[in-house]
Parts: sequence; C-alpha cells; structure tokens
Amino acid sequence: MKHKFLVATAALLMASAVQAVPVHWTLQDFIFTDGGTAVGSFIWDLETNTYSDIDITTTPGSAYDGDVYRQPATVDPPTMGGILVFETDNFPAQAGETILGIVAPFDQQGGIIEQGIFGGENLCPDEPVCGGANSQVVRSFDPRAGATLIGEVIPIPAAAWLFGSALGLLGWLKRRTA
Repeated sequence: MKHKFLVATAALLMASAVQAVPVHWTLQDFIFTDGGTAVGSFIWDLETNTYSDIDITTTPGSAYDGDVYRQPATVDPPTMGGILVFETDNFPAQAGETILGIVAPFDQQGGIIEQGIFGGENLCPDEPVCGGANSQVVRSFDPRAGATLIGEVIPIPAAAWLFGSALGLLGWLKRRTA
C-alpha cells in the first residue's frame, strides 16, 4: 500500500512537469506587401486552444491605414495549420472592419519560427459574420521580408512547484511513519 501511494505521488509530480504551458509569441519583421508593418505580441495556450494579452498594431501602407488588434476571433485546431485570427476592439468584427490572420506552425515549445508564416489583413464584407472565408484580402505579409515569430514559454508559477513538493513531502512522511 505504501508503494502505491509513493508511485501515485511521483506520477502526479512528473505529470505536472510535462504539462504544456502557454507561450508568449512576439512578431518580428512582419512587413506587408504594401510597405506597412505588424508589431506586437500575444499569448497562446495550445492545450486549451485559447489566447490572451493580445497587443498587435499594424502601421499604414499604400493599401491600408493600419489598425490595433486586441481581441481573439477564432482559433482553428493546430492540425489545421495554426490559424490565428485577431480582431479590433469590436467583437465580433463589423462590416467594413479588418481582421488580422496569422498562419504558422505554432507549438508549445516556443523558440523561433521563420518558415511557413503567412497571412495578412482582410476586410469584413457586408455580412452578419466575418471570417477568413468570406472576407476580402486587403494586404498580405511579404514572403521575402523574413517574418519571424519568437516564442517564450511562460514558466509554471512557483505555487505549482510548491504544491508538488508538499505532496512529495507528505508521501515521504507517510512512508516514514508507517
């Protein structure tokens, strides 16, 4: 019985160590075909398929004046290519507003992604629902510009490690007193 408790405690500790964590992604060298740029960052948790702390700004170019994106719109599953769509402060996006789409091979490891990134700003049509399939491309990322995504894993809070350590200590004490 003692061994089962210790094995369960060890399994719990190891499971928390390999659990996926959110990644903070930063846009670098995102240049549109019309000369405008996109700068900013967001946090994406692939495990829960959610993203937060969105702060992306696009600058004017010859085709569009640029915008500020702080709202999530849709997240397709990673098997669909890692498509992230951001909206302006209005949710859902209204007719005549733009959405920003980024397609990249995202993962939970972070690091640097330099290949397979594409997307751009699309104009929402005069329809009740705005999405990539029914929107008009305003400008795309320039494939020659070398767009890069830099991902930094957000560390697990110290409280989680403290909780795991406390469970391990309880298991050790239980074994010692038995």
